[in-house]
Amino acid sequence: IEVRTPDGVLGIGGYAFSSCPSLARVTVGKGVTSIGESAFEYCMGLTDVTVGDGVTHIGRSAFAHCRSLAGITFGKNVKYIGESAFAYCTALLELDIPDHVIQIGDSAFSYCSGLTDVSIGDGVTDIGEDAFTFCSALARVTVGSGVKHIGYGAFYYCRSLAEFTVLSKTVEIFDSGYTIAKDAKIFGYADSTAREYARKYRRSFSAIDEEPEVTAPETTAPETTAPETTAPETTAPETTAPETTAPETTAPETTKPQVPEPEDTEPDSAVPVPTPPRFGNLIKESLILKLVILALVVVLDVFVVMCFVVLRKKF
Repeated sequence: IEVRTPDGVLGIGGYAFSSCPSLARVTVGKGVTSIGESAFEYCMGLTDVTVGDGVTHIGRSAFAHCRSLAGITFGKNVKYIGESAFAYCTALLELDIPDHVIQIGDSAFSYCSGLTDVSIGDGVTDIGEDAFTFCSALARVTVGSGVKHIGYGAFYYCRSLAEFTVLSKTVEIFDSGYTIAKDAKIFGYADSTAREYARKYRRSFSAIDEEPEVTAPETTAPETTAPETTAPETTAPETTAPETTAPETTAPETTKPQVPEPEDTEPDSAVPVPTPPRFGNLIKESLILKLVILALVVVLDVFVVMCFVVLRKKF
């Protein structure tokens, strides 16, 4: 089933076509200015949507859970994409948000698990919280130069996100490690807030305004070998000094007067030489004599005492 709204219709109200499983295509006419809340929610067979040029506002959950939706064409005047407007559109593969869009609401494209590539125009100023959270296949994102704010969790849980390019130097990225996927490599300007975020939360960063280093090819200068020059050998002529012989001078001989040497005279061995007395021996002999006399006196005294004792006993 295909729905085409006539140009005279000014708006599509809330839940107008919600849960129409047979609805396959929707073309919104030029007269419509707004699409209401959950207007096409749970249209499981919807594959293609064309939003007319008169639409400025896409309401909350307007196309949420349209799991077959693979293509979206935005009109020239769409300014606001509401909260969860395209959440759980799992068949959506690529998304190009035009420059005239100003705001992407909270969770607007959350859980679009088939989405791989997103380009956000330069006119967008605000990306809401969890805008692309749990887009598990999302690999590349380009954020335009006009973006001023990226909300909390906007690109978190995007486990395949490899390249995240920010063309704004002053964008305010919500101060949390949960704003941009932890494995994403951030590309931005060298003096940008994107670089500050990458440094603070340990994300890989590459500056897009720095020229790559150019390595000059190595040139090897040819080796030049200087010719060997051999200096000629010069031999100095041998000069022999003439031999000069000093005249021999003979000192006059002087004869010393002969002095008669004294004759060695040995003393006459026949004459006896007096020997000095040996005082040490005399002292030793006198001591021995005194000891002998003392011993005799003692023996005599003992004998007398014994005799006295014997005689006393008898009488």
